[in-house]
Amino acid sequence: MGRGFFRDFLAAAYTDQYNASRSIPRFPKQRTALSSHPLVNIHMQGLKVLIVEDDGDLRGLYCFLLANEGCQVRAVRNGLEAITEIESNRPDIVVTDIALPVFGGLDLIKTIRADEDLADLPVLAMTNFAEHFHERALEVGADKAIGKPDEVSVLREAIQSLLLRSRA
Repeated sequence: MGRGFFRDFLAAAYTDQYNASRSIPRFPKQRTALSSHPLVNIHMQGLKVLIVEDDGDLRGLYCFLLANEGCQVRAVRNGLEAITEIESNRPDIVVTDIALPVFGGLDLIKTIRADEDLADLPVLAMTNFAEHFHERALEVGADKAIGKPDEVSVLREAIQSLLLRSRA
């Protein structure tokens, strides 16, 4: 199943259900045989996540997927909006695109790491660019760097691994 189908499906479902109920729909959780895996036992219910993504489709998709996991999701379009949002409502984790207009993801990460009150804030960097950009994100202070995920499991596991690391 390609990204286009998934985006179209979620956009239609999200728009219809959001407009009807003014809240993001939730699907029933399914129990799996993986419940003994340490990442499965990290609950994301109530986790405050800030999504920083300039692509409106992806921003909506990530918000939908994480809200369905029980997260409290806020989303902004660039690094400047992210700084403002972090200062007014500190999240538990920042999930940022690297290539952003106005104030890029690498600059955002550097700014977070330079602020002693925010230095411990977990940051997940995402990009579809070459591996060099993943390395660069880690060099400037991202806790983890991944390709932009198409599936909720990839995003969930990346966030959960950061939470596990920050709680250790």
